[in-house]
Amino acid sequence: MYAVNHLEGFGTLLESGAKVTFLGSATPKTSGATSFTFSSQSFGQTVPAGAVLVMCLTSDASGANRNYNGCTVNGNAASPNAVSPNGLTMVGIYQYVAPSDMSSATIVVSSNGTAGGCTLDMFMLENLQSTTPIGTFVTTGTTPANSDPTTTFSPTDTGNVAIAVALNIGTGAITWIGLDVQATQAMNVFAAHVATAAMGNDLETLIAITADCATPNRPRMAAAYWR
Repeated sequence: MYAVNHLEGFGTLLESGAKVTFLGSATPKTSGATSFTFSSQSFGQTVPAGAVLVMCLTSDASGANRNYNGCTVNGNAASPNAVSPNGLTMVGIYQYVAPSDMSSATIVVSSNGTAGGCTLDMFMLENLQSTTPIGTFVTTGTTPANSDPTTTFSPTDTGNVAIAVALNIGTGAITWIGLDVQATQAMNVFAAHVATAAMGNDLETLIAITADCATPNRPRMAAAYWR
């Protein structure tokens, strides 16, 4: 929702406050590759010029240490916000400021070696005070611990928005604590991989986010928040 509504001048209603909207999920890529092309992904609505398109990614590293090399939108580089280092699982949040109105885009994700599949969830950010995230988090380490990834952000004001993405190796569900679940995908590479993304609007001055895995198996999470 919009965080603030106020009147200026002769009763003109102006809407302000950061807002995040879920745009949809691409069909997961389930085979190994160094590059994954998600062609002509429809957003289901218009992403207006100046709004921020956010891509949430997860991949298995095919038994080797891998990380994302980058993400492009219609051939233009997206900015990395929270991207995991070399490891056996991969998560990432990238963003791209729309140069003009967009209703779809081709999104290409690359890694530094063969990755075992890729998931893509898309969000839109509007009415931001700054397109630069105020805070970010990503699970580090080559092999994450078998425990639920969690982070806490402490904004100095209310009206914040957040996006997070997580990957767990196993069939158990991931339940978000602190955010609303927007998408859950299964990526059947070697074994079942559960990926999920979430968002939150109008968040307060303490944002505690946990990806609660039914059976934690090397889970990894990335998260970011804006205002």
